[in-house]
Amino acid sequence: MSAPIRSSVVVVAAGRGERCGGAPKQFRRLRDRPLLLHSVDALVHLPGLTELIVVLPSEAPSPPEVETGLRRLAEDYPAVAFGTAPGGPRRQDSVAAGLEALTRACDVILVHDAARPFPPIEPTGRAIEKAAEGGGAILAVRATETLKRADDQGRILETVGREAIWLAQTPQAFRAEYREGLVRWLKSSQVLTDEASALEKLGVPVVLVEGSALNLKVTTEADFKTAEREAGRPPQSSD
Repeated sequence: MSAPIRSSVVVVAAGRGERCGGAPKQFRRLRDRPLLLHSVDALVHLPGLTELIVVLPSEAPSPPEVETGLRRLAEDYPAVAFGTAPGGPRRQDSVAAGLEALTRACDVILVHDAARPFPPIEPTGRAIEKAAEGGGAILAVRATETLKRADDQGRILETVGREAIWLAQTPQAFRAEYREGLVRWLKSSQVLTDEASALEKLGVPVVLVEGSALNLKVTTEADFKTAEREAGRPPQSSD
């Protein structure tokens, strides 16, 4: 039996959460603990995990409950190195800071948004395998709604075929050898919406791995209420 692929994870939790009640959404309590800790508590179960860095807001201290939760995880998982890094003005700056904070050798690095509290572990494991094989992989779900392209007045221009359309999620994974190149692109003036965009700039092939509809992103107050309902259900590995 081969050893698990060594992986490191950067959890991005440096946003201000202005669209979710005016407070940092990653620190809001979701059932029994802050939203941020739900994603971290799930990701520590990845086989082969060597290190986990949480990128936190640089302009404000983290709530004591978050610090206590991270210390508890460090005690419960001594084989994993836990750390934090201060975020930057843009999401991509925060990702770069998290990548630069990694210290342990690994084969694959993952980036995950703390705003997604329910990362599916089995699909994430498949993404790690695909990244190790080919360069990069991201979780995504197929578009199921009818898609319309419109002008700036909201008038429909055309109906877009959804057969080849996927909605990107996190975690997003890539081979560790691409870290320095990825950091350079993330620190550039070009706006990059996710890590896959930067990998594309590097010419790294990125494959899609079927994610889960439960891997929702908490952006609005309505999303938070949906997450509260899901937090009371047993963990799901896939759809």
